[in-house]
Order: sequence, then structure tokens, then C-alpha cells
Amino acid sequence: MIDTLKKSSRNSPYSLDKIDLDKLSGRVLETGSDRKLRAIYLTEDHQEYLNCLEELSSITRVSLDHCNSITWLLRSGHYQSYSIFVLPDESPLVTSEDLFLLLKHRLKLPFRLITGITEINDLKKVLHDACEAINLDMSIDRVVGNYVSEIEEKSPVIRSEANAKDPQISEDEFKETLRTKLRNHLNCPPEDILKEAINTIRKEP
Repeated sequence: MIDTLKKSSRNSPYSLDKIDLDKLSGRVLETGSDRKLRAIYLTEDHQEYLNCLEELSSITRVSLDHCNSITWLLRSGHYQSYSIFVLPDESPLVTSEDLFLLLKHRLKLPFRLITGITEINDLKKVLHDACEAINLDMSIDRVVGNYVSEIEEKSPVIRSEANAKDPQISEDEFKETLRTKLRNHLNCPPEDILKEAINTIRKEP
């Protein structure tokens, strides 16, 4: 039984070798999402929020709510309902860096924190870009999750404490690294993708 566990550990299916990024990137684009996202405007000035809401009414991809207390938002758990957090001015209670780290630690879904933007036209553009980025992240997450499921179906692995010291990459590490590779691949200009493909071909025996 111990030998079986050790062999399974050595043959871990989570490998970054020979991943077809072009194919997976195609899947990301095919499963592209245009989901309407919820944003929350964090300010004590309710009138400022109302003015912003009126100006942003033309943006149909975002539903904008208001909260005058970051502390309440975090303690209540309502932050879990949002993907975009707008902090126009620094809070005396928490820095934007600390708020980002708190949200990153607590939220499981992709999100964006927009800080220091007070001009409406600038905010419109940043909100649009945030929606694009979050929807792309969601598509990548779905593709990576499906890809890992396919791997596990083809190469089932026995998991136990016996392989805890296995030097092979873990599932979480594999997912995060693959997400990063896909984001970089999708953001690469065509000439860089071609150059990468040529270099890969040259390395293959």
C-alpha cells in the first residue's frame, strides 16, 4: 500500500510541460463572459455617490451601490456580493493597500479595487476596463477548472499524508501558474506568440 502511494505521488498529473496554450486560450475566448457586475462606491458623502450614479447610468454592465463604512462592509460580509470596489479617497481607517489584501484574502472570485479616481469620465473608462478584466478572469478560471478535471479523469492520483512531501507541483500551484500563463498568453501581441511557438518547436527533440 505504501509503495502504491509513493508511485502515485511520483506520477502526479499536475505538470506544466507541453501545455497547449493556444488551445486553452481558444477555450477562454469561446467561453467569454459579459456578465453584469456589481460595484460598490465607498464614501461617506452620499451626495457624491448619487452624482456619480447619475453620470454612470449609461454603463449597463455595472450595478453601482453605496456604502459609507468600509468597516461595516467587511464585518457584515456584504463585500462578498461585489466584484468591483471604488474607493475615491483614502480612508483614515484602512489604506487602499490593506483593503486590497483583505479582499484578496477573503474573496474567492476575481475582483478589482479602483482607488483615487474622482473624475467621472476617468471612472467610466476604468470601470469598463475592470469589467473586461474580471470577465476574462472568470473565463480563465472556468477553463483552468475544466482542464484540471480532465487531467484528473485521465490520471487519477491517490492523495494522502504519505505524499505530503512530494516535490511535484500541487493542484493549487498548478492552477495559479496556469492562470498566469493564460493571462500572459492572451495579452501577448501576435508576433510574440509566434516567436514563442518557434522557440518551443526548436526545443523539442
